[in-house]
Amino acid sequence: MKATKVIQQYNNGKRNFRRLNLRGANFKGQDLSGADFSYCQIQSADFSHTNLTNAKFIGAKAGLQKRWVIILGFLVLVLFVVSSIWSIFSIFLIPMVFDYDFESFEHEVIAWISIT
Repeated sequence: MKATKVIQQYNNGKRNFRRLNLRGANFKGQDLSGADFSYCQIQSADFSHTNLTNAKFIGAKAGLQKRWVIILGFLVLVLFVVSSIWSIFSIFLIPMVFDYDFESFEHEVIAWISIT
């Protein structure tokens, strides 16, 4: 069910929204006090700045949607690979910093910046 329909029904007096699929719904800044979202699927739903006084979420399934877990896992893997490659690359830069036979001051500056 879409968030707009839930908000419209809430404004018409309905408070029971049990067992609905509200994945990715946007309730940002709404007043949903006293609503019952028990056993709903609320993965990636946005309840930020929402008045949820006395609202019920008994047995609600929250968290990230599976696709976001996969995307974030892939990004972590990419960052791990990039940082590993950069660490290996910095191993070759360390001798440049401590080598006293620099061709120029630029090489030392580039090495220090890269390591940092």
